[in-house]
Amino acid sequence: MLFRQSFRLLAILAISIGLGCATKHTIRTVTPGAPDSYAHQVTGAGVIAAADPFSTSEKSRSAFSMDVTQMGYFPILLVLEDRNESSSGVMRSIGKSSFRLIDSNGPEYSPVSGTMMATAMTTPHKRIDDNRHLKRRLDKIAAGEGGDQLDVIRANFDSEVKDNDSRKSDFGKITISPLVKSRRERAKLIRQDFQSKELLDAVFLRPGEQTSGFVYFKIPNPRQFHGRLEFVVNTPQGEHRFSIPIEP
Repeated sequence: MLFRQSFRLLAILAISIGLGCATKHTIRTVTPGAPDSYAHQVTGAGVIAAADPFSTSEKSRSAFSMDVTQMGYFPILLVLEDRNESSSGVMRSIGKSSFRLIDSNGPEYSPVSGTMMATAMTTPHKRIDDNRHLKRRLDKIAAGEGGDQLDVIRANFDSEVKDNDSRKSDFGKITISPLVKSRRERAKLIRQDFQSKELLDAVFLRPGEQTSGFVYFKIPNPRQFHGRLEFVVNTPQGEHRFSIPIEP
């Protein structure tokens, strides 16, 4: 009897610890400085642009409370300021689709979404390997071949339903255990965190304004990347291409 009670207490303690670990995610604030305070910066068409690569475990944890670089994700904080005469009143625009991260050895990478990065960081590695559909979707989007982000989320959901933590009730309905529910809540919080820090798909700058946001990439080794970040700023005179050197 004593053994059974002790076992029950240990089981409750283990579940409590598991729930605590599953729900914990600290949202950290990233406060950008002036663009000319960064080491990697360029100026053109009256706009100064700076890039701050978060390529180390420490920097990644300082912004996202986890090391996203270990899964090959490379967040780059972009800070933009329009220093044209305020009297002109003309806006400059930047589309995130124009961004490219170019390795000095040749490979070129397109941005990935915060949704994709969050999905990868909240899905156990084994589940990604076992779920061929999910892995194929993640690899396709990482390669810049497009793909529906909702399919990634659906595949992840399907894999969770099949997880051992799920069970069927007597009425044939799927009942998700508290641990899985807690894990999903944490995944939702992480997704919202990554999305809120992400640079908008379309950025509009007025004279005197400053804006910032992260651009996410999926590359083989963020910690040893050498290359440049390229993107286009649309001005009344036409397109102006920016190229910012990126080094560890």
